[in-house]
This record gives sequence, C-alpha cells and structure tokens, in this order.
Amino acid sequence: ESTWQLAFVQVEAGSTATAFEHETYAETLRKCQRYFIMDKAGSAYKRYLQGICTTTVWTECLYYYPVPMRAQPSIGSSGNNSNYLVEYYSNSAAASEAPSRSSHSSETYCCVNIRVASGLTVGNNAAITSYNTTDGYLSYNADF
Repeated sequence: ESTWQLAFVQVEAGSTATAFEHETYAETLRKCQRYFIMDKAGSAYKRYLQGICTTTVWTECLYYYPVPMRAQPSIGSSGNNSNYLVEYYSNSAAASEAPSRSSHSSETYCCVNIRVASGLTVGNNAAITSYNTTDGYLSYNADF
C-alpha cells in the first residue's frame, strides 16, 4: 500500500506565477470573520450577551465583532425563540421572539434585541442566554 501527501500548493490561472502566500491561522480567521461569525451555545445555559432592559418587554445587548465586518451583517439564530432566555437580577423570562438586530448596529458592533412577554424593569441589566439547549446559536452574516 502506498500513500503520498501534498502540502503548500498554490494553483493559479494564467501563465504568471506569484509568490507563495504564507498566512497564519489567525490571519485567515480574521479574514473569514469579516464575512461570518457564529456563537454556538455548546452548553445548556451559555450566556451570549449582556445588556440592558430598554422597556418592560425588550432588552438590548451590544456585541463587538472581533474584526470589522465587510458590511452591516444580518443576524441569524437557531430560529426557535424557545432556545433563548433573558436573565435579569435573580429572575428570568423566556424569549417570545427570536433575537433580532437593531437599526443602531454597524460594521463594528451589533445591537441585539430580544423580546419577552413582560416583567422587565427599564434600565436593569439583562443577559441573553441559551435556554436549556446546546443547539442554540447567534450568527452574524455579512456575506455577499
């Protein structure tokens, strides 16, 4: 049985070769994060973001991207509001809607809004967490 390995190959169109590009993993990751970032729960009650209660039913949390995105991204979620919980003081409330992006967002940060049925106190601290699931996620997509 014979095997062979191939590494450090650069394929280019055309008749002119360019210098081989050596990038670190960190450089490649930063380039990718300009287009897409995903924060997966991984644990049953992972805290995604911290923020503030803006009304009795809304909380707003700020997330700074690790690198500026190429454009204002859309926010994605597991698509199921029952995967999210808003914690405030020693209380919590299940989300009544999936997380959404506020119009105050930019290429460097995202204001994430989440709604609950009632019970929040304006000005109090709040946190968005996963609600007894490891399948929840928040994602930020600035793809083409």
